[in-house]
Amino acid sequence: MDLHSPVFSGLFSRALINVDGREAPPQLALTKALETLADVFLGVATAKTVPGGAEVAKALRDCLELTRSLPTPTTDRQTEKDSVYRWVSMVSTSIRSAKIGGVVFAPCGWANSADDLSQAHYQLLVIVKKRADAVSVGLVNLGEGMSYHPSLASPAPPATTDILRRVPLVAQNVPITRVCNGAFWYVLLCPMVYAHASHGAHLVYEALFPYLSRAPPRTYQADEHAWFQRIPAGGDPTYTHLVLAAVRYALRTSGMSKYEAAWCA
Repeated sequence: MDLHSPVFSGLFSRALINVDGREAPPQLALTKALETLADVFLGVATAKTVPGGAEVAKALRDCLELTRSLPTPTTDRQTEKDSVYRWVSMVSTSIRSAKIGGVVFAPCGWANSADDLSQAHYQLLVIVKKRADAVSVGLVNLGEGMSYHPSLASPAPPATTDILRRVPLVAQNVPITRVCNGAFWYVLLCPMVYAHASHGAHLVYEALFPYLSRAPPRTYQADEHAWFQRIPAGGDPTYTHLVLAAVRYALRTSGMSKYEAAWCA
């Protein structure tokens, strides 16, 4: 299964083009990427060819429902309140009900305009339930905000100026009471729903993540399942690479070797 082949990548291209020839908004692209990969891993789980495939398939389907349930960005904070509260309840319930070693994916990010839906950026949180009272939270991002991730000069010849970034950024030993706190998810969701030009990566990396770990991201220890990689030069408009990176990390936390996980995702 070569998920990086041009044929497989082409499955995502249709999500980018509307009938009028314009690019589809990022939320739709992320939804289609999750939908396609969820179908792929559902087949993998049925065939039982990948350890942890069933758990990953379920996590992708649950994340797909969370992404579909995201309210359309607006500037009116008096609207969408019921949708926001339902979304917060959905993600909190998923984490509480996860078994030890289970994985939950959840979207995060921000919207800068309610009139131009292309002005949005999404990331994925990979929440791994380590114990009944603690989780790890990996932030998978392949776009704006990567400057917050530790860097490494590319060691591969020939010598280049490529800078590799650690993916994901992981907060360890997060009390489950913090990650299941409805107020946290409300604050995380607001920048995606209530659009504003000032929204950006600083909200995630300087406010939300430090709340979880009680420390700034620059102090995080390297996670044994994380890796360094190049950021796609043309960006990741289909969110294909983002979802694959989240899957790769989830498979590694389930016990798969880095080589096997890299082959699968």
